[in-house]
Amino acid sequence: MQSNLLSFFSKTPTQNRPSEKKTNQFFRTSYSSPNRAFSTTEPTFSSPIGPTSPLTPRTPVVEDDESLRPKGKRRRLVIESSDEDENASPHNSPVRCIKTTENVPNNRTLSISRSFSRDSPKTSASLCTSFDEDASKGKDCDVETSFLDTSNRNDSFALDETIEGDFEGNWPHLSLPFLHPDRIKDLNGHRPNHPEYDPRTLFVPDDYIRAQTPGLRQWWQIKSQNADTLIFFKVGKFYELYHQDAVIAAEELRLSYMKGKFAHTGFPETAFEKMANQLLHKGYKVARVEQTETPEGMSKRTGGRPGCEKVVRREICQIVTPGTWFASLRGGISDSTSGADAEEERMNCSLNESFSSYQQPLSRLDAEASLSRHLLVILEDRCAKDGDSPNNFGVAILKTVTGEIMIGQFSDDVHLSRMCTVLAHYPPAQILLERGNPSQKLKTILKSRLPDVPLENLTPKKQFFTASETLEILNSANYFALGAAPKDHSEAEIESAQKRAHWPGELLKMLDPFDPLGRTPLNNYELAIRCLGAVIFYLKYCLADTEILSLGLIKEYQPPDVVSAMPGLSHQPFYERQINMVLDSVTLENLEILSTGIKGSIKGSLLERLDSCCTPFGRRLMRSWVVNPPCHPAIITRRQDAIEELMLLAPQLQGVREGLRRLPDLERLLTKVHIMSYNATSPDHPESRAVLFEEGTYSRRKILDFLCTLSGFKATQRLVSTFASLSVRSEYLRSLTTLKSEGGAFPCCKERLAAFETAFDHEKARSEGRIVVEPGFDPEFDTARQNLDDVKEQLDDYLHEQSRIIGAQLTYTGTGKNRFQIEVPDTHTRNVPDHWEVTSQRKGYRRYRSPEVVRLFAKLVTAEDAKEESMQGIMRRLFASFAVNHADWHTVVKCTAELDCLMSLANYSSTAAATTCRPEFFTLDSGSQKPFLEMVSGSHPCLLRSFSGDDITPNDLRLGAVPGWKEQPTDGFKPGITSLLITGPNMGGKSTLMRQTALLAILAHLGCHIPAVRFRLTPIDRIFTRIGASDRLISGQSTFYVELAETAIIVRHASPHSLALIDELGRGTSTRDGSSLAAAVLRYISTPRNGLPGPLTLFSTHYHSLTDSLQDLNVADQQTVDVGHMACLTDGGQSGKEGNESQRITFLYKLVPSACPKSYGFNVAHLANIPEELINRGVKMAKEFEKATLVFTCLRDILKGQMSREVALAWKTRLEGLASEKTYTDGVTL
Repeated sequence: MQSNLLSFFSKTPTQNRPSEKKTNQFFRTSYSSPNRAFSTTEPTFSSPIGPTSPLTPRTPVVEDDESLRPKGKRRRLVIESSDEDENASPHNSPVRCIKTTENVPNNRTLSISRSFSRDSPKTSASLCTSFDEDASKGKDCDVETSFLDTSNRNDSFALDETIEGDFEGNWPHLSLPFLHPDRIKDLNGHRPNHPEYDPRTLFVPDDYIRAQTPGLRQWWQIKSQNADTLIFFKVGKFYELYHQDAVIAAEELRLSYMKGKFAHTGFPETAFEKMANQLLHKGYKVARVEQTETPEGMSKRTGGRPGCEKVVRREICQIVTPGTWFASLRGGISDSTSGADAEEERMNCSLNESFSSYQQPLSRLDAEASLSRHLLVILEDRCAKDGDSPNNFGVAILKTVTGEIMIGQFSDDVHLSRMCTVLAHYPPAQILLERGNPSQKLKTILKSRLPDVPLENLTPKKQFFTASETLEILNSANYFALGAAPKDHSEAEIESAQKRAHWPGELLKMLDPFDPLGRTPLNNYELAIRCLGAVIFYLKYCLADTEILSLGLIKEYQPPDVVSAMPGLSHQPFYERQINMVLDSVTLENLEILSTGIKGSIKGSLLERLDSCCTPFGRRLMRSWVVNPPCHPAIITRRQDAIEELMLLAPQLQGVREGLRRLPDLERLLTKVHIMSYNATSPDHPESRAVLFEEGTYSRRKILDFLCTLSGFKATQRLVSTFASLSVRSEYLRSLTTLKSEGGAFPCCKERLAAFETAFDHEKARSEGRIVVEPGFDPEFDTARQNLDDVKEQLDDYLHEQSRIIGAQLTYTGTGKNRFQIEVPDTHTRNVPDHWEVTSQRKGYRRYRSPEVVRLFAKLVTAEDAKEESMQGIMRRLFASFAVNHADWHTVVKCTAELDCLMSLANYSSTAAATTCRPEFFTLDSGSQKPFLEMVSGSHPCLLRSFSGDDITPNDLRLGAVPGWKEQPTDGFKPGITSLLITGPNMGGKSTLMRQTALLAILAHLGCHIPAVRFRLTPIDRIFTRIGASDRLISGQSTFYVELAETAIIVRHASPHSLALIDELGRGTSTRDGSSLAAAVLRYISTPRNGLPGPLTLFSTHYHSLTDSLQDLNVADQQTVDVGHMACLTDGGQSGKEGNESQRITFLYKLVPSACPKSYGFNVAHLANIPEELINRGVKMAKEFEKATLVFTCLRDILKGQMSREVALAWKTRLEGLASEKTYTDGVTL
């Protein structure tokens, strides 16, 4: 049905009308853009709170009574479905037809394309949201009433078409003075240039609001308090948008404008998930406004009150933003439309497909679904006025998939490298900042790196709470006790210490242990606690604080390069204090680990090469593994053993892989079940009062998701029995697939799952969209059901007794409120007691109602209401009983995700190349082993998929003190070098070799087999890269500045255990300055200091003077650096010999000793199709430049006075040869 309804609002291509351009231009000026960048006015966001409580959301409740539509002649159009199946999938509904009612002329038909085309505005249809004629006369009906009375069928809806009035696109809101850019204000009267201007609110004059119809007055009151949010205004079964919101919706959602005097559009209630998701992806915020009163409730409220406005109440029930779009309660997460049993049935698949065939490319939607959105909060503490000293940062990262909140505090360098790493590891969908807090440097980084991510400023203290206020809110709200155990409303108050007993352990470690009230954080966590306060405020603002914080998933974030300061570990190897290898944002980008190219496509990246995971939660964990490789040899060895055994078991694990492939996204489902168990539980939450016309559809989706969750967890339990039959030897693999009771890490959940299996009829719940639990599962429902059965039994006993007294077989008859009328044959009416009341009659019978039946019937109605109320809450209680074991379910997901990742890495190890090896790690425990890296016949891991094996040239590389290398042939390279200077022709493979070495080192730390004959190394603590040349225009950084900034990070932070890649440093400036800086950096990183060697370094360059500068090093320093080049063949022979500039060359892509005399840049010019005339001219100029350089070099040596006779004769011969040499271009001697 959903797709059919949406087809009526599909947008046709628009004409370029001046009025529309004016609309869009004005709205972009007056409406706060979702992609807000920093401005000089520092816009603020005031708190959505009332005056009574610091966390009470301000959701206006308005009582109005009139139409949102201009009044005019109407005609009713009933749109009916041609399919009677109410359970059909909304995405596969049949095409609907339109039939007109009898008051529409028969000679006029209305087609879909004609009715809803934006190119035919005069015939566009409007939703039935206006009052009928009776409504304006004071009868008890409103917008919803007229809609509900349209048809009794569930598969039809009505539209009213406004006949009079022409749509011209000249919207009234364009002429409103208070919306004019020169007059716009917030609720406090501040203009946009005021430092305290709040773009979240809008000043709307009271006179204008009073002049509106009550319906529009209700909308304007909500809009004035949520000016930066699109209002989805519920009217009947539709969400509608008005004025400036309608302009945005029509443009972004491709909806058509409805007929009327102002901008107006809408869509069906069931399309909320789709529409909201599209807007959130584009950076908008959405407020869902629901009816919180039924027409009957409105009638009771307004009855007997002349002049009272008769319209249902509406309130904001949910605000969703790009960073707070948690598991939706409207749309299903599982992809099964036929029920959970189909999912379970597909889990028992046949073992037909091979293990290596599961690596399939992810579609764009799969990739988006598998990634987690993050809400990032940043707070900066500037330590110095000059901005050159390190600043302290507090961060909070909210993961929308799991509800986990990571908070941390750290210092950063002048380049904010740690902050950039946070942005790379946890790409945010939305960023919250404290107004006036961020420095200009932080603003520039956020603007340049995340131009499309919406930024929102919170008011200090009022919205961005202090640390003590944050802790007080956590203590008073008692969020964590909600997740630990059900609420006990009988207790008046719990002591602070008892409340904190449920707090997350990592949060408690951040508090001062000497504060008995727990309201003082430690000094090094104050910024982190404040960021947590901003998250709490924003969740409260979005009406989702209880659902998320009750999970209790608050953990500490530490930058990956932070080394533990635990006593006794200072003299231990670095990996005893550092968990993971550090891959900062620069390295991730330069090595193309997560994405490639300007558009950030995953295709061709290392992650795409490794990720053949079968589950969405496995893919998310794989991404985390790739950016955080372990560096402890013991952890790496455990993973290597597991991967190696999985490679051997591949033929037997085909069914396991297929089973994992059929699993739903258990991680998201688990979060959704928890949210559903707490959603709308508080009577103060507007959602508890919301009237949903499609509640049955939503309940069915929830039930299907819950059934998929149960079947998914049942399927994971079978992993244990599968691996138990395989006699696994790997300790790590055995831990993941062995029950906790047997010494493993996998929780045993069979009994809990069995209890839910028998708790209710799954098939009935799936088909009816409601759950009726079996007796004994829910005491509250059992009591309500028993009371109802008792009343029914009393009615039956009474009827049986009266039949005996009257002497005839009596029966109950009637429906609804007329139920339980006693039907007596006319032949026995003389025996009826006088106090019985006659209610009706039919031929041969009279119907009575006795006082006792009236009493029992009232009791029955009360019991039925109690049962219905209990049944409405039974789904929530059922979900809550499941979510109470959230920790165990989460452990199951974690074990399954790790197994999925291991199998993916095993799949890569099996298919990486024809020849692979298991990397060998050497520990640093003895202290005698120095850092080294040895690669024998290694190949680039990402290029093997693009070329056949014969096209890839493997390379050898040795850096550091390689064990046993002195006894082996050195192939011309010095033993024990820590730095290798690589020269060679353009496009000869220098950068590829450098990236290849780093990627193979990452794969080794991940535990994979890699494409090489042998790969030995000591653990690497961090990989640095200075590769490529690009400027950052938005940041105001030139190419040369970017090069030096990345080099500065290497020089300042590299350790002997680091791997540094420096590619062509200095090319962004003059040759003299660039070569001098490159020589200085090379000398610095290759020189040992304090008895420690420099980092393992690959340094490529086209400055051939660098090779000459190595001769100036002392003997000891010369032993730490060597020169090699990427070999090639020229017309005159090997590349190591002198030759003419424009000789055609053949790349060999092989690293060999010694320097390459030329870069052969003119060969690239030939390949790039530069005109020959230009190449010839360039060759001639290059020759002249080379001669001048040699003459000056000779003169310099002569002036030094240290030239021997032999050297002088050599110079003479060389200069004479240059003087007689003729220029050679393209095979022609000039």
